[in-house]
Amino acid sequence: MFVSIWMPSRRGLTQLLGRSLCAADSKLAWKWAGSSKRVVVRMMAHESTTSNSEASPSSSSSSSCSTSCSPPSPESMVDIFAAKAVETSPASAPKLVKLKNMSLKQLEDWVETLGEKRFRGKQLFRQLHKNQAASFDEMTDLAKPFREKLKSVAQIDSLAVKASHVAPDGTRKIQYQLLDGLGIIESVLIPGNNDRWTLCVSTQLGCGMNCQFCFTAKMGLVRNLELGEIVDQAVIAQRLYMEPGRRIPNIVVMGMGEASSNPDNVIQAMDIWMDGQGMEFSHNKITVSTAGDIPFIKRLLKESKANLAISLNASNNEVRNWIMPINRKYPLEDLMKSVQQALPRRNSDFGSDIQKKVFFEYVMLKGINDSLEDAQNVVRLVSHVPCKINLIPFNTHIGSEFESTPMEQIYKFQDFLVKKGILVTIRTPKGDTNQMACGQLGGPTEFARSPPRLKAPERFQKVLNVPASGSGKSRAEKTENRMP
Repeated sequence: MFVSIWMPSRRGLTQLLGRSLCAADSKLAWKWAGSSKRVVVRMMAHESTTSNSEASPSSSSSSSCSTSCSPPSPESMVDIFAAKAVETSPASAPKLVKLKNMSLKQLEDWVETLGEKRFRGKQLFRQLHKNQAASFDEMTDLAKPFREKLKSVAQIDSLAVKASHVAPDGTRKIQYQLLDGLGIIESVLIPGNNDRWTLCVSTQLGCGMNCQFCFTAKMGLVRNLELGEIVDQAVIAQRLYMEPGRRIPNIVVMGMGEASSNPDNVIQAMDIWMDGQGMEFSHNKITVSTAGDIPFIKRLLKESKANLAISLNASNNEVRNWIMPINRKYPLEDLMKSVQQALPRRNSDFGSDIQKKVFFEYVMLKGINDSLEDAQNVVRLVSHVPCKINLIPFNTHIGSEFESTPMEQIYKFQDFLVKKGILVTIRTPKGDTNQMACGQLGGPTEFARSPPRLKAPERFQKVLNVPASGSGKSRAEKTENRMP
């Protein structure tokens, strides 16, 4: 059997081979493909000629292959992107169906393929989402033969809890191991007034946006999360960390990843959270943030009742092109025009009780976007856009060349906007000293490389301590691989 594996480094290949292939006692012949970063691995498990007696050692050794075997045909190649686990034996256990990768209707259709009535799908959906059942034995409203059948063909959870950490202020970071072994994603339970929690969920392992101030962006993008992996962050958090009779009131899709890069699964996940047969979240209690992908914004406002937030973070295209490269494709003028045309939302299918103002998030970066001139530019940008602005003190991380604006200056920035008639709040940092806050999630993985740092405009290089000549390295370049 031949397998073609995408692999970012020799070290990553060695780790994969040592962990996955060699454990299956396969004989291996592999060739590094240079700049293509693709490895061809030839695998042949030890064979033996069996009869009524045990095979002789010589028969086993003579059947093993050498490195001089002819190249595989295209038909014999299997691409496993992002170095997913390799099947080394045809006797591997059958793949189980991930139940949370399906909507209510899909579950109803699926149970019919098992010979069950459609109403069993609704019962199963309620157990998975409303009751957050952790085992099939807990689903006592399902007939026992059906439960036994489910055990053999399906799995309940799409994630496995690896660790949970609690900050002094009560913020809890939950680390989930992806079942394919590619890495760990994180979500955060954030305490609020009157014990009103907010759950921040992730949509990707890593992120491909390369926002310069964000720690997650330094991971690069490994892969999108599946539907069930997004949904389960809410289901498992509710199951494990909320007291009986208490519910998570709010969800913000603002964790690892960019929602607009995984639109199908993000929109369907929010539909599942809002389903009346499931967790029954109000659409007013779910907010999804985007870096400013205009086609996604239009689609979201058309297909979902969830609230829209946009990560703004700059008052002009020069700065935003640098710290948020997506702006080079969707500049501020086009972004504001698209939002102005869409809000307040007028889709009659959703009724009148839906979002009337967009939420703009504005991370305050010292000496970058926090001047009086920036405040004036923001007023001009949003003058015709119904909005609320949330000012966010920058949460630092190892390797960052940015600093947070002092709180005194943040208050002045807020005061200027408020006097111009704009609704402005300041986000209170939660969990920032324990790598749990906005822009701090994620960590290194052998399956991806950090994207390049972008050169700052000349006038900001002194602020960032970046050499103007390009000879030498900035603080970020020197420390970008020293992630905790």
